[in-house]
Amino acid sequence: MEKAMKRDNINVNDRQLPCAKIYSPEGKDYLKGMAAAANYAWVNRSSMTFLCRQLTGQPVLIGGTMGTCSYVLTGTQQGMKETYGTTCHGAGRALSRAKSRRNLDYTEVLSALEEKGISIIVASPKLVMEEV
Repeated sequence: MEKAMKRDNINVNDRQLPCAKIYSPEGKDYLKGMAAAANYAWVNRSSMTFLCRQLTGQPVLIGGTMGTCSYVLTGTQQGMKETYGTTCHGAGRALSRAKSRRNLDYTEVLSALEEKGISIIVASPKLVMEEV
């Protein structure tokens, strides 16, 4: 991408955000790579869901955050009776993105993640706060 940026006279504020014109060879290659990654993710999720259904029944997927686990659960007959088959809804945020940026210190968030063995590299501290 850096060669394409130089060739096409593209300047960005952050080297971690390389880009290319979409119809350039690099742009086309990037789009092909993204399509392959999306296909892989879809097949992976579809396969896990299919296998889970075969083994146990209807799966419930609960996504985690940077610092918490994700879960694959299955419902029970008792759960169906008590909840009509509903599951968690929404993002499950403790704070809105704006409130987390105002009320939390990004260095504390990074330290808490590091204590769990999670390290991240971000262009801006604001991006850390958006994932809390």
